[in-house]
Amino acid sequence: MPQLKFSISLPVYNSGKYLESCLKSIYEQDYPKELIEILVVDGGSSDDTLEIAKAYNTRVFPNPKRLGEYGMQVAVQNASGDLLILFAADNGLAGRDWLKKAEAAFLGYKDLSCVWGKMIASDNDPVIMRYYELIQSEPLAHFLNKNLNAYLKKAETKIICGAEFKVFNVDPEKPLCWGANGIVYRLKDVKSIFLSEKYIGDNEIFQYMVEKGSSQVAYSFSLNIYHHTVSSIGHWVSKWKRNYTQIFLKTRGQRRIDWFYCGNFRLKMALWLAYSLVPVFSIVHSIYLSARDKNIYWMYHPLMCFLQTVTYLYWTIILPEGRKALAEHILNKHGQCIKK
Repeated sequence: MPQLKFSISLPVYNSGKYLESCLKSIYEQDYPKELIEILVVDGGSSDDTLEIAKAYNTRVFPNPKRLGEYGMQVAVQNASGDLLILFAADNGLAGRDWLKKAEAAFLGYKDLSCVWGKMIASDNDPVIMRYYELIQSEPLAHFLNKNLNAYLKKAETKIICGAEFKVFNVDPEKPLCWGANGIVYRLKDVKSIFLSEKYIGDNEIFQYMVEKGSSQVAYSFSLNIYHHTVSSIGHWVSKWKRNYTQIFLKTRGQRRIDWFYCGNFRLKMALWLAYSLVPVFSIVHSIYLSARDKNIYWMYHPLMCFLQTVTYLYWTIILPEGRKALAEHILNKHGQCIKK
């Protein structure tokens, strides 16, 4: 019989398009309903988001600061579960036994602090999501941080409840860019981190957790999460602009994005600029990847690398805070993580 209670953090803002599908994927789980609580934290929706949330057995809270990261903090303040899932309205659990599998991993490893799975596209998603499924994040993060591959090669592999888990310990100096979208934490290991008055991004929660000693984590290729993150190339570019200009530049003084800075930062950035702005490099690489994986969607890669770099460079040059941030990044000590 299931033993652990799940608290699911679900920040929303005008999320009616996806919210019902998201909630159905949770409530259709083969898991006791009394061991599932969904904490919907609303940033002031004007569509049918709240009506949909109230039609399900959710707990609804206001999010006056509106950003999803602040919504996660509100959810954690009110969470009563053993395990915390960071979710979004455009996410969905793939398979009715998702929660059972996640619980089994934590029961099997008493020191396990975190489990994350693979993000996948659904049959109804636009084709650009097939490319997102390949890189699991964004082109820049995919290029800069290869630490997960190294961890997986040395990880302990175990089949639990029919799912394969790769279990390993994370070195804070070799960070991972792990965040929301179905990540599962043991709540007691991260609650104090969330309850900070400053802005804390989802990637930073993971880094802080590892640094305080809760370093045993697991990754599963069979614990899949639907992630309907972008509807078109233009939509993805607009999200990069928003995240960079409205979030990163305004909160960077409080940020801990060690996954970005650890290692030979300046060399990696120089290589990225060449790779993304001189298309011959990324095109040749994409042809190789397409042949290796027998997946034509790798051919989106050169275009998306180019567009992301151009988007960031444009707003860095145009905005005074962007120029200031660039100067500070260049002056970062060679090959060292930022420490606060």
